[in-house]
Amino acid sequence: MLIGAVGALPGRPVAIEAVWDGDTEGWFVVLLALTDDPQSEHQLALVRHGGDIRLFNGTVPPWPEAREAEQAGRALADHLGVRFHFPSPDRPDDEWATEQARNLLMSLDDVRTTGIRYLIRDNAGYFTEGFDVVFNAIGAVWCPSCPARPG
Repeated sequence: MLIGAVGALPGRPVAIEAVWDGDTEGWFVVLLALTDDPQSEHQLALVRHGGDIRLFNGTVPPWPEAREAEQAGRALADHLGVRFHFPSPDRPDDEWATEQARNLLMSLDDVRTTGIRYLIRDNAGYFTEGFDVVFNAIGAVWCPSCPARPG
């Protein structure tokens, strides 16, 4: 399945990468193919094994989605003869969420960023200290939202 997805890409794969990502349900790992012409990244697969509740009940670490993504990504990279990269296989990191916050603020002009006074968000694990620091730098205050009702 992954080999077929790589074969359909516009461009030659030069690397396979696994990165952490998250949403309101929790952390997951995304497998990406990096191509050279055009220079781009393409999502091949998303690996999720449950929500952030696992952090509280002690079932992670280790993270099964990280193990699965690393095995599949490394096997695919070996098959293609390219390198495999997984910067943080042992635990989710905050780089992705922090980068998204920075990108958002850079895409806005100074007038629009000075109008951001509050950051309303939930307590999801991917909103880490680095994410908050980006918004605190422009004077925004974090306001927690109400927890979602299960089901």
